[in-house]
Formats: sequence, structure tokens, C-alpha cells
Amino acid sequence: QLHRAAQIASERKDGESPTLQSIARDRAHLRAKVEALMEAVSRVETAAASAPKRYPAFMVFFQRIFPIDALNMGIVNELLDPFFGEDPEVHRLIRESGPRLYVTPHLKAWLRHCDDWVEALPAYATYQIVPKDGGYEVSAWVQRSILEDMYRRHAEDWALNIEEVMATEHIALAREILAEAEGLDDRSERGLLEAFRGKERAVAAAAALVERVYREHPVEVAGIGEERGLGRMEALREFLSSLPEDHPVQRVRNGDDPAILARQEGLRARAEALLPLADLPRRGLPCIHVLTTLGPGESEVYVRNWLEEAMALFVVSREYGLEDKVAQRVGEYRTRIVSVGERLVRELELEGELYGLLSEADSREEAVLRLLASYPEVGEEATNLAILLDREGRDPEDASEPQAVLDHLRAHPELRIQALEEVARESGVPVEQVGKDSALSAEAEARALSKARREVLRELGLEGEVGGYMRTRLDPDMAKVVARREIIAEQGLAEQLHNPRFRYDATGPFKKYHLLYTPSRVDLGPEEVRSVREVPKWVGGIDQDAARSGRALYSLYNTAGPVAVDSPRWAEFLKVGENFFSRGGVFYLSLTAGANLDALGIGDFEFFRDQWNRRGDRIVLPGGETYGGFCVPKEFSLLYAIVIAAVRRETSKRMLRAFGVPEELHGRVIEDLRKLLGMRLDCPSELDWELRAASFLSERYPEYFRVLGGAGYVVRLPQLAEALHKAGVLFSRDEERRRGAFELAYWADKKAQGLEEVNRIGPFRKVLLIRELVEEARRRNPQVAPDHKLIGVMGAAYKEGARKDGREIRITDVRFSAGARKLEIYAGTYEHHLLKDTDPEGRELIRRLFRDFCPPADIR
Repeated sequence: QLHRAAQIASERKDGESPTLQSIARDRAHLRAKVEALMEAVSRVETAAASAPKRYPAFMVFFQRIFPIDALNMGIVNELLDPFFGEDPEVHRLIRESGPRLYVTPHLKAWLRHCDDWVEALPAYATYQIVPKDGGYEVSAWVQRSILEDMYRRHAEDWALNIEEVMATEHIALAREILAEAEGLDDRSERGLLEAFRGKERAVAAAAALVERVYREHPVEVAGIGEERGLGRMEALREFLSSLPEDHPVQRVRNGDDPAILARQEGLRARAEALLPLADLPRRGLPCIHVLTTLGPGESEVYVRNWLEEAMALFVVSREYGLEDKVAQRVGEYRTRIVSVGERLVRELELEGELYGLLSEADSREEAVLRLLASYPEVGEEATNLAILLDREGRDPEDASEPQAVLDHLRAHPELRIQALEEVARESGVPVEQVGKDSALSAEAEARALSKARREVLRELGLEGEVGGYMRTRLDPDMAKVVARREIIAEQGLAEQLHNPRFRYDATGPFKKYHLLYTPSRVDLGPEEVRSVREVPKWVGGIDQDAARSGRALYSLYNTAGPVAVDSPRWAEFLKVGENFFSRGGVFYLSLTAGANLDALGIGDFEFFRDQWNRRGDRIVLPGGETYGGFCVPKEFSLLYAIVIAAVRRETSKRMLRAFGVPEELHGRVIEDLRKLLGMRLDCPSELDWELRAASFLSERYPEYFRVLGGAGYVVRLPQLAEALHKAGVLFSRDEERRRGAFELAYWADKKAQGLEEVNRIGPFRKVLLIRELVEEARRRNPQVAPDHKLIGVMGAAYKEGARKDGREIRITDVRFSAGARKLEIYAGTYEHHLLKDTDPEGRELIRRLFRDFCPPADIR
């Protein structure tokens, strides 16, 4: 009407306007359509409002509980705001979900039953530059131990969750079979639940018969699923229909009493165990959501394997009645460490320190363990000794010196001579005097033994076990994982970990759960909730089913619409790439521009930034001091660590060790893994490859065990081959070309690493600028104190809170990396820490710039 206003005005001079009448009819037609659409929407809303519904339960787990956290747990469970703030979103959360919100100090109570396990533990990443002849080498480091502990620790609970899901699937199939026997027309799940209310014992008995079919035929069921693209339950339904007519399941289908058949088949106890679930609907596959920022491939290479190995260990150990032996072995680990600790207390004359801890501990044993934790050098010595005693198979209470160490000392008498000379030099006495003084002599012997132990560990290739030994032996949950490995190997049951009955995999023919990488893209501050809701959520499923499941969950609140891809690696690269390539690296260029302007002395960076941004087709980020202590600077290290691992030869040894492969077999196993990957190219399906791999490995195990001198822990080699392949360490074909691609990426990343170095020198620039300001102030006012008498005051907030709608929205996630770095610079301790972040040329430059630097009297 607006566009035809002139025509309408002209027509109306002679009366009615045909154009206006036509537009009015169109408008009325459109209005009727919209009203009809709104009526349809209203009907859908009415149906949704009247439909049966259940509320979800929201669980929050606090990891390392501090006293204030314990207080917060109580506050949240009382439906009060633990932050004492004014954030309306927190108040709304508590108000609307309060009856279904519970905070717990541990996971076990609910992890065995939940549908979605969302894990957001931190993974720390950094790097170090190591000068080499003619250049330098970058070593990126990622601390994954917190993540590994979490997934291994709770693998048993997750396995029980998976088993509950499978049980509900068997029960659902049992209801279908009973419905067929009774000739029921309504085969919907809701209809069947209503039809068999009060008949739960019959359902449980039939489910026990269905369950046994799967336990006896997992490969056949997996074959149907893979051939027809079906999930486990659907494939099992197909297999059940193909059973002979005299099979108990078919007899139930034909009307026989399932309770009688279950009793005849010896399944009465199993039917009783299934009874509590018999009136519940089928559950979908449970999902693990990894939110922690990881490098591309880490969810599949690490998280999946940590979890699946630990689940298989638990299931096999339980199946073969080994859990009592496991509990005994866990106790022996503790006994070994305490015995070694007691010996070191005597040898190192630490009775005084131990006495001081006894008043705080419940027992002497506990005090010894606290002493080992309080004195890292003593704890490391205890670890070295314990590992060597374990290897010799000593009784847990026997802490006498390992024979390998005594033999090494005899072969290397210079170790004792060096120890005597060191003690003599430090004590200021002749070497001869050390031998006559019992205390000095004992100290020299302890030093010689210590060095001999380290050398023996290195010769045996056991150095890699030192770091995590205490953690994996003293923590009861982690110790069970280690004990199950050892006992299953000792019992000759390692091959059972490949048994399809005990495979609880995230993808492939024996899929039992979904694995997803679903990174957070939250913006902290007043827009935090908006960003979670309105910034598109990335969902990386390990397969299409996992991606669909994740998209369905996040669509409940992410109004922008989740972007789902069927690869965690895609989502992992999206996350690290967004933070570095679109944020970190670009910001670092602004820092570089600032450094140039400082040198040229031609104005403020914000003026230039404003002018550059006025083009409108690009965004120049603000300058500043540094990005430090949170996601952006660590993302590139996560990516770089993946690429570095692919080009470093030691990566394969590290991963083999992580899978528990004995050091003596590393060379043989790597060659066999190459053959496994080659086989995969000729196999029509994953299941066919799994079966061919199992056949090949069954012929290789005797050779492995011959090298080891007995049964050993050599398991999950197909999964290890796949992990090494995804990590870029082993290739099934085109190895030279693929390796060249990784080497090119390594070279490019090494150059991009320079941008992060620019970021890391930001605090040094800031300190130099402050020094210039002080000098300028002193020129203007001679009364300004000299440098060595100055007292500095600085803040170190990461991101300030803000006001929204008149309320103060606090940010509790405060980091102070930049402030801590300036404090190190002022304290003069940066040489052995911060300078490792820069290349040799940068280190020398910073040393020169700070050559005459005088620290202030105090920094507050």
C-alpha cells in the first residue's frame, strides 16, 4: 500500500480504489492464515500442557571441597543464593528448579542412573621453549591427570548405568513379546506399560530370558546391527525373532509362562534382580558430555579409552569373582608404601617430623603417609623404592633394598665414593672422617642408594611410572583400576577384555553409550546467561546417533540452535580455533602494534585502532597488557601439543605405557599395530575388522608372553591402534605424506607460537612502562622516593563485575595471571620461570632491558 500510495490517491478521486480493495482482500486473507496458524499453535500448547510430564533432576557436583564450599552446599540445598549477589538469573534458577536441584559432594549416588553426565573439569596447558644448538625446540604440555582420575574413578558407576539401560531395553523387549502372546493391539511403550501394570514378575522373568540371549550371542546381534544400521536393542529384537520355536523366548511368545521358564533355565535370581525396573520405561543410551577444552582428538584418544578400559576391567573382574582379590591388593599397595616410608623415616632421621604429624593424624600409618606427601623429595624416594620392590615381587611389608639396586652398587663402586665426597665437602670434613662418623656415613650410604635406584629405574625403563605411582596406589578408586589390571593379567584373563560381552563402547559394533564433546562458549559477566542461550552451541558426537542425542538435549535451551557434527575432533578444533585464531592471535597482533608504537613514540594505540576499525570490514581488538590465566592463551598450546605429539618419536612409547603395554613389548606391539591398521583397509565393516584383529592377536599372545616370561597385560590393541592413528603417530597408508603434513603444521605452529610469546612479554612491557613513569615523576618532583624505597600497590582482577538493570552482577571466576607475573618480575624470580616462555633471543633481550632494574621495597 505504501509503494502504491500515489496510484491509490489518483483512483480515489473518482470513488473507490480497486488497488486498495485488492490490497485489503490480500490483507484479510493473510490475517485469516495467521489466525489459523495461531489457533494451531494454541492447540499444540494445550496438548503439551495436558500431556503427562516429569521433571528432570539437576545435580551439581563440587570437586575439591573446601570449608566454604561445604557451606555453599548447604545454602543451595536450602534454595538460597550461595553468592549473596543480585544476579536475577541465579535467583530465577533457584526459584524455578529449586524442588529438583540438589548439590552433592560426590557422584556415585546419581551417576549410576543419570541420562547425561556433563563434565567440565579443567585441563591445564602450557609450553616451554628449550634452547638447542642453532635454534630452539618448543615443548607443549597438557595436564590431563584431573580428567583421567575422574573418568577412571567413575568407570564402575558408568558401567552400572549402562547395564541399567540395557536392562530397561531387555524389559521393553520382554513386554513386546508378552504383548504378542496376549494379542494386544496397542504396542506403544505407554500402552504396554499400562497393559502390564501388576504383571511385573512375568515381565522380569521374560527379560531375564532375553538378557541371556544377548549374553550368549553378542557378535550375532552386533552383526545384524551393523548390516542394517540398527541400535543394539533393535538388532536384538531382530535376532530374537529368528530363534527356533523351541527356544524359551519363542515359547514365551507363544504363550508359555515366563516365570516357569526362567526358573527352569536357572534365571530365577536374575529375574528377581530385574523386578525393580520392570514397571519403568525404556531408557535411551546415556551420554557423556566433555566440556573441558581439549585439543583435536583428545576426547576419543584419551577420555574414551580411560573410561572403556576401566569399565572392561571392572566387568571382567566382577564376572570372574576377582573383586575380593582386588580389595586385598589395594590394601597391599598401602602397606608397601607405609613400610617403605617407615624405613626412610629411620634412615633419614625424620622421627622428629613424624612426631609433629602424629598429633594431627588418626594413626602412625596415616602420619607416615602425610610425611611422604609433605616432603616431595622423600615421597619421590619412597616411590622409587616401592616401584623396584614391586618389580621384584617382594612381600608388601618387606622394605629391604631391592636386589637390582645392590647389584648396581657393586657394579658401580664410584657411586659410594661420590656420595662420600659430597657429604665430606658439605660437612667440611675429610673423606676419611665421614667413614668414622656413623651419622655422616649413613647419610652417604643413603645418597648412594638413592642415586643407584634412579639409575636402575632408568635402565629398566620405569621412569615413566614414578609420577603417578602414589596417586594410583593410595587413592582407593584409582588403586582398584591398577589392581584389576595386575590380577586379571596374573589370572590369564587379559583376553577377556576383548570379549564382546564385556565391551561397553562409545561407537562401533558394541556401542553402549554416547560420547560427545560439547564445549562452552560462555561470556562471563552480565551477558553470561544470554550467551549460553543465544550463541550457537557446538555438539561433536562420536557418531551420528551421539550427535543427534546431544542436539536434542541442547535444543531445549539453546535458542540459536546447536550445530551438531558427528566428530568430537571437529568440535574440539572449533573451540581451540575460535579462541586462538579469532581472538587470541588477533589480540596478540594488537599487542605487537602497541610495542611498535611505544618504540616509535607516535601516539596512542586506541587512536589507530579506532581509525582502522572505521573501515567496517575488519575488527582490530584493543591493546592492553596481556591475556593470561584463562581459556584464550591455553588454546593454542592444546592444539600445538597434538601436533607436537605427532612428530615426536617418544609419543608412541608414552601412549603404549598409558595402555599398560609392558616396556619389553613396545617394538613388537608397534609392528603388530601397523598390521592391524593395514587389515582395516581390507575389511568391509568394523565388526569384521574386530574379529580379524582378535584372530591375529590370539596368535601373537604366545610370543608376547614368551618375551615377558609369563602372562602379562597386553590388551585393547585394536583400540590402541586406532588411538595412535588418530593421534597422527601410526598410519594405515600414505605414511610419508601424512607425516609430512604434520611436520608442515608443526613448522607453521612454531611460527604462530611467536604470537603467544608476544602475549607473555606483556607484563615485562608493563613493568618497564611503570619504571618510565616513576622516572618521569621523579624528574618533575625530586621528593619521589628512590626505587629501592618505593611501595607499589596493584590490583590483579581478570574481569570486573558489572551492573545490569541497576544490580551488581559479580563475576566469581577471577584469575590474576598477569598480576602474578608482574609480582614475579618485581620479586626478581622471573629468570627461572617466566623467561622459559620466550625464545633465546627474547630471553637475552629481557635480561638486557632489566639489567639495571631495581625492585621496589614492597608490592601490595
